[in-house]
Order: sequence, then C-alpha cells, then structure tokens
Amino acid sequence: MREHFGEGFPVDRLTADAVERYYSTIGHLAAKTRQTRIVALGVVARRAIRDGVLAPEHHPAHWGITVRGDQPTRRRLLTDAELTRLAAAMPSHLWAAVIIGHDTGLRVSELAALSVTDIEYSPDGRAYLWITRTTNRDGNEPSPHMKNG
Repeated sequence: MREHFGEGFPVDRLTADAVERYYSTIGHLAAKTRQTRIVALGVVARRAIRDGVLAPEHHPAHWGITVRGDQPTRRRLLTDAELTRLAAAMPSHLWAAVIIGHDTGLRVSELAALSVTDIEYSPDGRAYLWITRTTNRDGNEPSPHMKNG
C-alpha cells in the first residue's frame, strides 16, 4: 500500500477515488488478500473520520468496492468414517501424515517437514508438534509456531 499511497500513509489522501485506483492495481492478488487490504483501509478511514482528519464523504460505505472472486467458504472436516476410508486408500507409509494433518490442520509443507525431534510431550501426556520448517507462498520461512494435538 505504501507504493500507492506514499510514505507515512498520509490519511488525507484516503479518498474513494484513491481507494478505487488502488483496488484496480491489486487485481492479481487473491480475493481474500484484496478483501483484507480493503478492510484495513476501511478501518483507517473510519478512525480518520472519527478523529476529524478525513471528511465524512470518504467513509468506506461510499467507496463502492466489492471484492470479486472466490470468497472463503467454510471448510467441512472429514467424518471419522471418511478419514478411515481415506487412510485405507493411501499407502500405509502416509497413514500417520493423513491422520496428523486431519487432527492438527497442518499444511502439506508442514507435514512433509516434520521429524521425530519436532514432537514434544508434556507431563500430562499431551503431544506438541513444533512446526519450524515450512515456507510461505513467497518462499520465506515464517517464525516457528506450535500446534497441540
């Protein structure tokens, strides 16, 4: 957004026309990314209007932007019977990955990078997976995080 609105993000430049021009430059991004950026700009605009920095006619309701593309859909988890059938249809060396992926919600890249040293057990017997080797779509390695299962 800095490239479009300028360094330091001068809020007085956050007009409906400016937002529409910005939106036209991000059409190559996924719908969810475009939506997130427009929502963030809306938060900034509403606060600027509340603080008297931006005129009320620049409220996001007047922007006329509808994010096009696939909207996120609610994901349906597999039932136990479906998970059993899926695991049975897979080669046996992938059963653990299928079940761990289902139970934790790990991405394929996170599952593929797991090793035995990534498992930590707490005194109460719960297992924790330390996810440290994965990449984002842009190829950068994010900071480690933990998922318990």
